[in-house]
Amino acid sequence: MIRRIRTALSLPFFIGCVINAQVAAPLLGLAPDKNRLPAHVTRLTRRKTATVYKFATDPQNSIVKIIYRRKARDYLRFLDERHADREHKSALALAEIGLRVPEPRGSFSNWNPFSKVDSIYVAEFMEGLQPGKIFLRPDLTAPDIRRVFIRKYAAGMRLMLDSGLHNLDAHPGNVMWNGDPDEDLVWIDNDVETFPPEGRPAARQSILDLLEWKVRRDESGLTLDEVAEIARII
Repeated sequence: MIRRIRTALSLPFFIGCVINAQVAAPLLGLAPDKNRLPAHVTRLTRRKTATVYKFATDPQNSIVKIIYRRKARDYLRFLDERHADREHKSALALAEIGLRVPEPRGSFSNWNPFSKVDSIYVAEFMEGLQPGKIFLRPDLTAPDIRRVFIRKYAAGMRLMLDSGLHNLDAHPGNVMWNGDPDEDLVWIDNDVETFPPEGRPAARQSILDLLEWKVRRDESGLTLDEVAEIARII
């Protein structure tokens, strides 16, 4: 499966121009009809920014994330680093400091400048996990489990900052967990930048600003008091 993606997306430029949003899915072995998927493929999420599929492969399952170009800057970055490349490198950086991430298995760029498909990211599919937001819903999660999740989340953010890493989009929706207090969180959809030691205060404040902004938009599941608790930890 990965060989098939690599072959399709590493074609010479003039051939690569045939790759577009409509044919990207069939190149991955998906049925042209978006409502009919092969038995070994399950669509997990579909958003404006990306569609994520689960591929049943031996010996381990994989996720395949098709990332779309949506804004002018996505097209202007055509010769720069692609989204999938950044996500791949970010996952490796977090794993290196001891955080848990789905094992990255490949990232592939689409060299068609007219396509809506920017790149494709392939990683390990990890069973038994739920999005972090689930553990911030009082109707689904006991208060003690919520507190454990927040402490684990804050500890992970602190480790990144102490290691000179700023995860630009590390809100609770980009964390997975199985609810076991003895198990680590799993960090997904990572977009990591490095900073010098003197840059830690600015990176920390950027994270807190993002969390507060999402609270005010009712997008994170956190409260302002919980953001303040995270601020004390990181």
